[in-house]
Amino acid sequence: AGQRLLVAVPVFDNAHRKVIGVLAAELALRHLLGVVGATRVGQSGYVYVVDARGRVIAHPDFSLVLGRADARSIPEVRDLLAGRPESQEPEMAAYKSLAGKAVFGVQAPVVSLGWGVIVEQTAAEVMAPVRLLRMQLAGILAASVLLGAGLAVVLNLSVARPIARLTQATRQLASGDWSVRMPVARQDDIGLLAASFTQMANDVQQAERMLRRHEHIVSSSTDMLALLDKDYVYLAANAAYLRAHGRPSDEVIGRRVAEVLGEEVFSTVVRPMAEACLAGEDIRFQEWFDFPAAARKFMDVAYFPYRGPNTEVRGFVVTARDITERKHAEQERERLLHDVGERVKELECMYGAARSIRERETLEEIFQDVAALVPLGWQYPAIARGRIVFEGAEYVSDPFEKTEWVQSSDILVNGVCCGALAVS
Repeated sequence: AGQRLLVAVPVFDNAHRKVIGVLAAELALRHLLGVVGATRVGQSGYVYVVDARGRVIAHPDFSLVLGRADARSIPEVRDLLAGRPESQEPEMAAYKSLAGKAVFGVQAPVVSLGWGVIVEQTAAEVMAPVRLLRMQLAGILAASVLLGAGLAVVLNLSVARPIARLTQATRQLASGDWSVRMPVARQDDIGLLAASFTQMANDVQQAERMLRRHEHIVSSSTDMLALLDKDYVYLAANAAYLRAHGRPSDEVIGRRVAEVLGEEVFSTVVRPMAEACLAGEDIRFQEWFDFPAAARKFMDVAYFPYRGPNTEVRGFVVTARDITERKHAEQERERLLHDVGERVKELECMYGAARSIRERETLEEIFQDVAALVPLGWQYPAIARGRIVFEGAEYVSDPFEKTEWVQSSDILVNGVCCGALAVS
């Protein structure tokens, strides 16, 4: 207790750069020991001081001071005395104390004296909050596991199983079982979801029924129907269309028009009409077509734009109806009308000749009238001309022109040729 600590520093002559003296001071260790002994850190922590050679000069355990214990056995103290700057932030480290106990310590230098101040606290006290936290976390984890297990059971009963049943029902619906339904016995979100599914299933079933009816109508139709995209690729075609072209569905659907109908038909007939249709117009036309699996047919064809939800034209629909019989009937009617017209002209010519015979007084007048009337009974009266030659006299329609195309017949009187009637 009566020991003293001598502290001495050299005095320099800066002008001559030499030591000119020594400044010394004595310090009673009991004062330093009193300060160190009174400083406590927690329950087990303490502070001690070492000199520049690592010897303990102040410690709550005075025996270490008397025994001049060497603290350089601690790597952290050794590093401190090796010259760590005073401005460097101290760092806590775990190591064995001079007494051989596991501690956490922090070291700080006293640069002016070359000493070191060390603060140590037992590892048990430092780690006590950590152990407590671990125990608390373990308890929380165990409670969470139990709570999670309970929630899992509840969710499995109230959510997972209904969702699993809903998933199974959705798969059945997707596979084509339109009769599947979800019973609704709840008023929560799961119940609303089940009700929505049931409504969707009803709507899908109704839509499927309508679709099948439309498919039946389309497939049963004798009209040819096809849907094509903007690249002239077939998206759909009904049975009548496939039969007419003598191809199965897989040789039409997904192929371009030129591959099915031929490049010439595509370039000369389909493409010009389709381009106008893709521009938004409804196109109708009638044309003769040669079908591989059918005779030559006269078709009434229509192209309609196929529009998407935003009214953008995405392709076109083709409908073609066989009107060959109607075309033949129209042609026959036209032929009959033409024949009737020709007969009418002939009758009018004969009626005119009979009237001339009744009304004219001389044979010359009758021949002149007949020469003018005969061309009116021909197929093309506007360019026909009549001429009668009888006993050397000539009677012609006005104006009369001789051509190389002539139809003529002799005029016989009692079996004797007296002249000729000609139309040119």
